[in-house]
Amino acid sequence: CGYSTIDRLPMTAIYIGQPHLLVCTAAMQAVVRCYRVAATSRRSGCHCRRWSSADSAPPSRLQKLRAQLQEGGGPADVAATPRKGAAPQQGSGLTGVKHVIAVTSCKGGVGKSTVAVNLAASMQKSGLSVGLLDADVYGPSLPALVSPEDSRLLKTDTGAIRPLDYEGIKCMSYGWSQHGRAAVLRGPLVSGLITQLATNTAWGELDVLLIDMPPGTGDIHITVGQQVQLSSAVVVTTPQRLSLLDVAKGIEVLGTFGVPTVALVENMLYFDCAHGERYHIFGPSVADQLTAQYGIPRAFGLPIEPEIAASATVGGVPLAFLPPDRQTDASRRIVAIYDELAAAVLEETTRIGVAAENLPVASFDPTVGFALREGDRMGTIGAKVLRLRCLCAGCVDEITRTPLLDADSVSPSIEVTSVAPRGNYAVEVRWSDGHSSLYSYRLLWDCIQENSEA
Repeated sequence: CGYSTIDRLPMTAIYIGQPHLLVCTAAMQAVVRCYRVAATSRRSGCHCRRWSSADSAPPSRLQKLRAQLQEGGGPADVAATPRKGAAPQQGSGLTGVKHVIAVTSCKGGVGKSTVAVNLAASMQKSGLSVGLLDADVYGPSLPALVSPEDSRLLKTDTGAIRPLDYEGIKCMSYGWSQHGRAAVLRGPLVSGLITQLATNTAWGELDVLLIDMPPGTGDIHITVGQQVQLSSAVVVTTPQRLSLLDVAKGIEVLGTFGVPTVALVENMLYFDCAHGERYHIFGPSVADQLTAQYGIPRAFGLPIEPEIAASATVGGVPLAFLPPDRQTDASRRIVAIYDELAAAVLEETTRIGVAAENLPVASFDPTVGFALREGDRMGTIGAKVLRLRCLCAGCVDEITRTPLLDADSVSPSIEVTSVAPRGNYAVEVRWSDGHSSLYSYRLLWDCIQENSEA
């Protein structure tokens, strides 16, 4: 309809239902009843105005991957691969997007948004066309991390939302419509809003769209998982037990939507003091544990560094965008990690497109046991042996990795009741004792090999 809220109007603006509908909360109830914004706004006294269009080096590893991406094949195929629980993408905004990659943590305060911005910057520097969507409605971070020259949200001639431009990255966040005001919205409205921002923003032709997910595993995660064809995910954590528990839940939620986690980032992993000592302030790395349990192919560690904090303040510049003459030795090392992360994420996501049709096939037969086949390779393992290798928090201590499951408590006649793939890296196995286990393919092959050698 072309309405937008007046500046400083003490109301919340929200997209609902269709790409061109933008209403204030004063008209929300009437909008829900009749779904006709223009008429409803006049009846409810909505203080809106018309939204006028007048408001308006040598090839790197990433660059080589970009050339591969633009030749077609893997990335485009990945985006079109059907997933369990995924509905067709609404709107037309994502039509030209080859990859949609989630950056998630499920735990707040781990530096996920800072990682997402710098990851986008590293990809953009290599020549990729990149978009960045801030999916956190209640606590948007993107407006504080980047500073577009023009931060007004305008619409295109077709009624789509025009993304803001920051150093060549197309950005979108609900925070730019709020001007610092709190978002007081119930779950169903938030889900509709996220759908609008994701699928009805005019992203155009993009190699990669990164979605900076909010903490938790609630309505927004379900909405994104069901409405957007996610190609892969990057998980950000810190080496703390609370973060570890939440991250494990987040990886499992991604798995229910068939989204593979291709990289793990441990933020604030260590601090290097001026005297050459390295301190693990939040505890030792948990990367080995998570990558083994969930089959995550790549892991990266980022230090506690004052320059990262300075770059994440309002008006700061992401480290990955700092020109060489402004970089210190510390910032160069961090930028190099982000560049490696960007290359790894794109490489693994591209590989998924090639390997998606050749995943191992798992099955169970009471006379044979649990079987895994991958091409000409095949192996089997007894059900009880596999049950005892479950790595969930109920079977293994999260910190000491000591087994908690008593072997005598598992019946020799235990059986698998169902086997279901979870993304491209794992299978979920349900047992006759009521338990459910998630095994990465890598862990399964290791178990089969160890069992055969024994």
